[in-house]
Amino acid sequence: MLSKKYKIIKKEDFNLLYKNGITYHSKHLKILILPNNLKSNRFSIVVSKKISAKATVRNATKRKLKHILPSLDTFFPTKVDALLIAHAGIGNLKTNILIEEIKNIIKRITL
Repeated sequence: MLSKKYKIIKKEDFNLLYKNGITYHSKHLKILILPNNLKSNRFSIVVSKKISAKATVRNATKRKLKHILPSLDTFFPTKVDALLIAHAGIGNLKTNILIEEIKNIIKRITL
């Protein structure tokens, strides 16, 4: 789980990410990245109803991503705000495949 200091909570931060964030895609995930001036990375996860109409599937996807993120914190080149947007089919992925997909996206990040 992510503690509060590692979450993006304020609407202004979300708007800044959507407006100025650098976008990186994969088949099942889209990540918006924006450098921050904080001592840690901050994350937020968006899983829309397009993924599944069932809340249990969406919540399971969010839990899976929240579980993965702390272990990937050291792979980011600098301290960033990152918004993870899930795409269709992500609910069926196994955790190790999802980790590899996120690592491949992180490798492409240039800030």
